[in-house]
Amino acid sequence: MLKYANNQKGLTLIELLGAIALSAIVTTTAFFIFSGLTNFTQASSKEGRQAQNEAKFALSQLSTRLQDSIGIFAPTDKNELRYSVFVDETKVAYKAVYYENGTLTLYDFVGTTGDWSDDKVSLKSTPPAPRTSYADLYKKKYTLAQNLFAAPTYNTKSAGALTALVGSATKNSLIEISIKYKNTSRAFDGTLQFTGEKTLQTTFKRFNDGL
Repeated sequence: MLKYANNQKGLTLIELLGAIALSAIVTTTAFFIFSGLTNFTQASSKEGRQAQNEAKFALSQLSTRLQDSIGIFAPTDKNELRYSVFVDETKVAYKAVYYENGTLTLYDFVGTTGDWSDDKVSLKSTPPAPRTSYADLYKKKYTLAQNLFAAPTYNTKSAGALTALVGSATKNSLIEISIKYKNTSRAFDGTLQFTGEKTLQTTFKRFNDGL
């Protein structure tokens, strides 16, 4: 009688458990990789990129305008900064930058030189009677950025040390500007989420004499 050899082998219990464990590891790893990629995509959403681009634009505008200014004045109100520029050989224009509720706005400051350098004058400060507001000194507003986390900080830099800019900035001074913006993303259900603050900084040197 012919005998046929049976060389077929089945999986042992240990091999089967090993295969299940390996499959679980691969599945878990793939899940975390996918979750990480999804979170990265959300962090780079349209709202987050827009807030970053606006903050970059505001920082560029501020540094360029202040570097070319003939005078910079920082009042006690930390939400405001004022500067002056020549519009021709003899005429000076005054400007004011004001932060409120996440928005940074540029104004034409139409007050006098004395108003411009008066620490008590501010867009939101209360003037002495009979005047009721300084708002009439701020005209032609132009939005520089939205979705900011706080008012920009303005510091002077000397020997590596930073000092808050208060009053008038001097000629050849190094000025550092920091802007914080809101980093946002879209959740899976479409709602907008605040995911933290981001900071942009720049440092420049002034060359013009102050007023």
